[in-house]
Amino acid sequence: MSKKDSVDVNTVESQVVELLERYRNLKGENATLKQELKKTTDDLDAAKLEIAELKANYERLKMAKAYGWSEKSKREAYNRITKLVRDIDKCLGFLKEID
Repeated sequence: MSKKDSVDVNTVESQVVELLERYRNLKGENATLKQELKKTTDDLDAAKLEIAELKANYERLKMAKAYGWSEKSKREAYNRITKLVRDIDKCLGFLKEID
């Protein structure tokens, strides 16, 4: 083997070693980037869900305002419904007594 061939083999060998090292580094960087992408995707999904919930709440509030429901009127409606439920329960109790 000539001296020139020996130098070329050494050069190729060092280039292969360098390429393997770069491959390992890029493989590690790729794994890190995949983890970051997964976390970002999960965060995005959570944010989309929160936005959907907030939009639904906003629509309900908008509808309540459109009907002019104040806190007082909502409380009164709740009290009326509660009274109706109690009255229904009493009626059901009377019906059970009749049977």
